[in-house]
Amino acid sequence: MSGRIGKTGIGLAGMAVAAVFGLGEVSQAGTVVVSPPNMDGWAFQFWDSNGKPIQAGSGDVAQMVTGPAAPPLGTGSAELALSPTDGNAGDAALIYTNAYNGTKLSEITALSYSTYDAYNNGQQLPYMLLKVTTGDSSYPTDSIFFEPPYQTVSTGNSTLPDQGATTMSTWQTWNAEKGGWWADSAYSSKAPDYKLMGPGSGGTYGTVQSINTYLSYPGFSNATIEGIYLIVGWAGGGSYGSHPYSYQGYVDNVSIGTSTGTTTYDFEATPIPASAGLVGVGSLALLGGAALRRRMAAKL
Repeated sequence: MSGRIGKTGIGLAGMAVAAVFGLGEVSQAGTVVVSPPNMDGWAFQFWDSNGKPIQAGSGDVAQMVTGPAAPPLGTGSAELALSPTDGNAGDAALIYTNAYNGTKLSEITALSYSTYDAYNNGQQLPYMLLKVTTGDSSYPTDSIFFEPPYQTVSTGNSTLPDQGATTMSTWQTWNAEKGGWWADSAYSSKAPDYKLMGPGSGGTYGTVQSINTYLSYPGFSNATIEGIYLIVGWAGGGSYGSHPYSYQGYVDNVSIGTSTGTTTYDFEATPIPASAGLVGVGSLALLGGAALRRRMAAKL
């Protein structure tokens, strides 16, 4: 009898362990924690007005932090901030990954991220930039931009989803895969249609367009990703007063999907200790075994 009790207890303990790990796998499926000890292909950088890497100016910030408020995943996020007195006119702070380089833009099935904006020039929230190679010899490289302020019917493209107005000091999630983009190529003389890819509603350059519209332009259907960037900066500043930053924004919950699945990146100031989960699993397993032994003993 004791042998059966022991084997059954171990079996339930094992089931408890499996249940805990199973729950962990479900809740964390496709989620990668990005933190200073393991950036998993992400990196911080500062750019000058021409998009060339530079050293951080005085007071500029690009780092993982705890908060602000309650981020959509975990307890942290990536902070991007530029000081109005950093000495770098027209610069940008960013976090980026090259992990998807070589992926065709047409193969992207999901693309979203969350923002929290503490201070800006009166309009700009952290935005997404995709660098691409087009395969078109007359315009071989391009940059396309997703900006949250251009994602409503009145500010963007009425044929695309209305993602709501931007709100300061609030976490908001943006669906870039379904949203409106503008392109550097819109400002070239390559083709009249490309003039549609300008930011804002009305005006000389039309409005933002979907990724599918971009891919429909002659020569751009094979556009290939050469970098995914989340950025603040590169635009005129507002009235700073005594504020220490010209831009201060946070990003988290970055989801990128391809035919192989969707990965969601959780930016954290510190890694999630693996031992914490194991301690919980061990405790649950022991409690499960002990409870079974008590029930069996009561029947003897």
